Amino acid sequence: MRASPRSPLIPLLGLALVAALGLGWLLLGWDGSAQDGRSSAVSMEGMGGQENGSWSDRGGDSLPSLGVDLAGKEAMDLETGGAAGPSRSSISPSRTSLSGGWVEYVSVLTVEDLDSGMPVVGASVAEYFYADVALIGEDAWRASLSGEDGRLEVVGRVPIGRDENGQVPEEIRVDLRLYADGFMGAMATAVLARVEEPSEGLELQEVKLGPSRVVGLERAGALVLDVLGAPPGHSGELAVWFDSNARDRKADLSFDWPIRATRSQGAADSVSVEQGAAGAVRVTLSSLPPGTLSAALAIEGHPVALQQSLQLAPGERLVETLKVTAGEAAHGVVLDTATKQPVEGVLVQVTPGVSGLTQRLDELPYPAQTTDSRGGFLIAGLPQGEIEVSLITVDGARHDRKITIVKGNHARVHRLGVRGSASLSGRVDLPDGVSGAGLQVLVTTADAAAQVRRRDGGLAARGDLGPGVFADVDSATGEFEAASVPSGRQLVIHAMASATSLGIVSVPALQLGEAREDVVVTLTPRSEVLFRVTSTSGDVVDHIRVSFRGPWTTGATGAGKKRRAPSRWTNGATLEVRGDGLFAALPTVEEIEAIRIRWGSGTSGDFPWPGTSGSEVPAFELDPLPAVLFDVVGSNGVAVSGARIRAVPAQNSQARAAGKAPRLRGPTAKANEFGRARLLLPRSVEGSRRVTYRVRVTAEGFAAQDGLLIGLEDALPADSQQIVLERAERTELARMTGRLVRGNGEALAAPRFEGLRGGTAHVDEHAFELRGLRPGRLSVAVHCNGYESLLLPRATLQPGERLDVGEVVMRPATRLDVIVKDAKGKKLREAQVRLIRLSVKQGGRKGLPRSVNFPRQSEPVGRFRRSNVPRAKWRLVVNHPKHRTYSQIVTVSGAAKTLQVGLKAKP
Repeated sequence: MRASPRSPLIPLLGLALVAALGLGWLLLGWDGSAQDGRSSAVSMEGMGGQENGSWSDRGGDSLPSLGVDLAGKEAMDLETGGAAGPSRSSISPSRTSLSGGWVEYVSVLTVEDLDSGMPVVGASVAEYFYADVALIGEDAWRASLSGEDGRLEVVGRVPIGRDENGQVPEEIRVDLRLYADGFMGAMATAVLARVEEPSEGLELQEVKLGPSRVVGLERAGALVLDVLGAPPGHSGELAVWFDSNARDRKADLSFDWPIRATRSQGAADSVSVEQGAAGAVRVTLSSLPPGTLSAALAIEGHPVALQQSLQLAPGERLVETLKVTAGEAAHGVVLDTATKQPVEGVLVQVTPGVSGLTQRLDELPYPAQTTDSRGGFLIAGLPQGEIEVSLITVDGARHDRKITIVKGNHARVHRLGVRGSASLSGRVDLPDGVSGAGLQVLVTTADAAAQVRRRDGGLAARGDLGPGVFADVDSATGEFEAASVPSGRQLVIHAMASATSLGIVSVPALQLGEAREDVVVTLTPRSEVLFRVTSTSGDVVDHIRVSFRGPWTTGATGAGKKRRAPSRWTNGATLEVRGDGLFAALPTVEEIEAIRIRWGSGTSGDFPWPGTSGSEVPAFELDPLPAVLFDVVGSNGVAVSGARIRAVPAQNSQARAAGKAPRLRGPTAKANEFGRARLLLPRSVEGSRRVTYRVRVTAEGFAAQDGLLIGLEDALPADSQQIVLERAERTELARMTGRLVRGNGEALAAPRFEGLRGGTAHVDEHAFELRGLRPGRLSVAVHCNGYESLLLPRATLQPGERLDVGEVVMRPATRLDVIVKDAKGKKLREAQVRLIRLSVKQGGRKGLPRSVNFPRQSEPVGRFRRSNVPRAKWRLVVNHPKHRTYSQIVTVSGAAKTLQVGLKAKP
């Protein structure tokens, strides 16, 4: 390495300083022992007698504290695959007391374009990480900008440390976050070699370390969304998913609407906003990863504007449109099912259920509304199709209904019924000397009782709208009254004061309008319990999550009656250690039978609560599962974030391949942004035999890797497993377009498509477009309420092909009821009823689905109903586990048809 010019006196002063340090070391002694390799650290704190970590022998050159435990990161929380093992920590676990000691390390990376292989000019390092924790202090680390050859030099200084052999490590591994204009940011690991002759400062110099490590960056894309028809002044949310659809997924990018321009270096949230003509808004999202994208805009009072399966190529600027429409209005009235009278105060929440859209975003435009004195409600901006409606009455009961929104829906009135309520009253018996301060009584249905939580010293009903009713309570007498509780359902009463345990009473279902009185709930005082938790690994247990199991002594429905309720687990609570492994808790159960302890990731245990006496403190020991660490990188040297790792016993894999064993679900792990994952292995599988696990690693955009074998000998403190994934070839997806009409040429409301093989459907009036279809043979079925289900013309799609199937006419369908009985004439509640398509030779029709399935459970007992059945000849097949299979050819015609089926018992 070529050094910068400096004074000839500096080497002499350096030799004198080294000699002085060596003499001090011999006199004071070198403490090179590691406590346990996990709890100590190399730090700038206390070095050179400076509290701020500055170097006393460097004059103007100061190094702020790195702010990270460089040696003990194996003991950090590894829930996200955090730390590497001891093999990753090349810096000594011993804490040095040398004054002003530091070592300089340097590395060279070559940054290339992943697609073209050309050097990337202007790439830089934004962040430095050691053991997955950011290194703090700009003066300690420097990096050049990559030049025309793509070479990027990194120089860093760390405090003096020694490895387990007492030597200064020759190299360290540091994670770097790389950025370059027009490219996706990437995380790569650099191996920094120790410099024998440190430079005067941290100025970047030419280094010669042989071939440099190559890192390939992927070109970023940009998504341009032209938003049309967005009303000014309305709030909402713009969400983007890096996937073909948004089903059951949290958005990768989310912005409040109206959106504001932002800029973040190299991140995927760089946004620019422009105002277009006629109120249009152009939103440009830069630095997006190439691949499949989905975008949705939810504005209050309007249907969600959705675009799915958008294909973004590297470096492409993709322009799409999000059209905000007015939607349809739904107004109706909520009536009592028994009296047919309007019900006031009912919360009405609608969920359109757009295919492929996450429910949270779908509910955003439609906040819950309350019915007026006439039981009426009005919700505007709904899309056409089937809508789920949740009605939550003042007694806390939830009633789920479905309505269908059609074009011109404002002319219709939706009448929805809810069950009436009853009343409940009683008292709470408090322990002697305990006041009624903070006394609460919560009444829920039995199915909602598990959702009750203790929060902020009181009871809370889980959920935005709440499944329970808080009763009016007199804290002086303990008397309570709930004027409106659900009827026809079993009820559970929860009561608790500030210093008592939880009391629970079950009440049988009440009749409509019934008033139940004299319900008694008995509470007992709650006291603090102490216990100690340690680990067999010797690591300090500093925080845990605990639940207690035990019974409650509760009051029955009559005064003075008591009984023991069945034992149940309390809600989990997070506790912090007081010291020496000692924890304190306030369990809500009266008598503790068992304790459940969870610590970190994958370490847990259920223990019986011992019968202690005097001052004895129960002690519990956790045995952490062995963990294997993985480093997952791509062939371009970039960490693969989100890679999934699954392990199954190799013996089972061989047996399953031979068809002699079922598929087992083995332990899994997910790599963090650094490409690191921590896989927990079961301690004993198949008895005491030594077990070998076969590992499969998958990641989006990469070819899966299968065949790596690991065992318990690979668990910490062994070296981490290095996995290199090859990028999978990008397959250009196909599209299918066409028009769906009724027999009179009008558009259909909310058609549904099946068999898209990962694709998504977009419907606009008559036209439909099926995007993101994988190449190959495709068979798509179309369904629509009130119309026959049919098959689109089958086709074998080529990569990138756009196929137009023309106009498809859907005909009105019929309804088929199948009444299923046994040999004695008793109607069966559960059965598998299907219609199997017949060939043309047998009298069947072309273009029909292969089968039409009925619900598994009948509506009234024995009646299985299916709408939208095509008129044709079918084979009716009915299966039941205790009866013989029924099969017969039937003809379905007319507006509705009912068939009787008698099943014979199996011999």
